[in-house]
Amino acid sequence: MIREHLPQKIYSKLFGDRNKFGTKIMKNDTCWIEWLKFYAIDTNPNFLKETNKKINCDFEGIKVSRTDKIPIDNNSIDIILSFYSLEHIFNLDQMLLEFKRVLKKNGIVVGAIPNEGGLAWGLGRYFTSRRFVQKNSDINYDKIICWEHPNFSDDIINSFKKNNLKINFIKMYPFNFLKSLDLNLDTSFILSKN
Repeated sequence: MIREHLPQKIYSKLFGDRNKFGTKIMKNDTCWIEWLKFYAIDTNPNFLKETNKKINCDFEGIKVSRTDKIPIDNNSIDIILSFYSLEHIFNLDQMLLEFKRVLKKNGIVVGAIPNEGGLAWGLGRYFTSRRFVQKNSDINYDKIICWEHPNFSDDIINSFKKNNLKINFIKMYPFNFLKSLDLNLDTSFILSKN
């Protein structure tokens, strides 16, 4: 990944200063407290109810936080949907083991991740959301991004393999033919138990 060859000054502006702030949320930090007020959280239990109404299958959705054990029996789930969430999970390996635990033998995980840690993603954030937060708040966004996105996309993909989740399908956007996490903005995938 290109980030591994960047000077610290550029790296920290694109991906946060992980050397200084780490990746574990400091819940009592004033920037974090302010961030929770500033940032509109988009998880709403009514979304699950609406999804249930719109699809033609028996569907029961649950919301799991960053650190929860999934409250579901072993080997009982056909499909896990995980869109733009794995980059937020501090204990990623633990969560992936939970995915494996609850999946049926032929169950799958369908999802997508931003290519956090990739050059295109870092530059995109630098010129958009980082500027917006700095203009509209006193929050140290270089700190917050370390805590909001503790996982880089290449680390997430390596965790799939490490935790014996087979990658059945992978596609990068917008330039799938390049197969580069640095030059694409996100990666979608389908995983199964090995």
